[in-house]
Amino acid sequence: MERRLRKLAVEAGAPSTSVIRHGKFYVYDLARSHGIDPPVELGRWKEPQDIPWDELPDLFVVKSDRGTHGRGVLPLRRTVPGWQIVGSSESVTSDQLTELLVELVESGTVEPPFLAEEFLDEDGSGTRLPTDVKVYAFYGEAPMVVLRRPGRLGENPARTPFRIIDAQGADMVGFTTRSRVDTALPVPARLAETVEAAKRLSVAIRAPFSRLDFYCIGDRVVFGEVTPRPGGSGWHGPAVDEMLGDAWDRADIRLARDLADGLPPEPQFGDR
Repeated sequence: MERRLRKLAVEAGAPSTSVIRHGKFYVYDLARSHGIDPPVELGRWKEPQDIPWDELPDLFVVKSDRGTHGRGVLPLRRTVPGWQIVGSSESVTSDQLTELLVELVESGTVEPPFLAEEFLDEDGSGTRLPTDVKVYAFYGEAPMVVLRRPGRLGENPARTPFRIIDAQGADMVGFTTRSRVDTALPVPARLAETVEAAKRLSVAIRAPFSRLDFYCIGDRVVFGEVTPRPGGSGWHGPAVDEMLGDAWDRADIRLARDLADGLPPEPQFGDR
């Protein structure tokens, strides 16, 4: 329904109200202002040609400010004679990386600026991406969390193992899926802190629903991104569908009440 309404809004010429209309790095700043840190930033550049590849560390991630489905996000490890994209066997030179990003910009797939940030090394090997902790947040409530272990770069997410839990870490019951479920995926030690951060940020975003992605690395809870309308079918059976729908309805009512009481509709930055 959310996607259908957004399609109608576009046809009517209504502006987007999504927080991501300002770009990824705006959302980074918003999260940081509430004490929820994104990965450590190593540098920021207006164009791909400005990125000083030789000056960057041996392991890092480069991101574009705008782009969907992981486009413009490259986790890189230095090799000889250039770079390997983590999660694949592909090796590229610095010049090829620049050309790739230029092509993505010129095709309209991504938009600058570009940012380099730390690689979140979950197991210390520097060879795989960290586990996603995807919190389904409804304006101050977070009834569901999806844990997903990324596979190879570009692999269909439906083929990668995941686990659905509640805010207390118990496996969700009553859901159905055709994807791979792995109940052996560990529940993050800082799940409660992650869920609390998602609740606070979901209120600051001023939307009834946001999927907020985090990473739990050592003793850190690291903010990843916000997805206002997640892709895929999003169907996990009638029990989960009813639970999430009820959470969305109640969030809609709370947000409408707060806006009627004078709460500004724009995202609210914190005082950190």
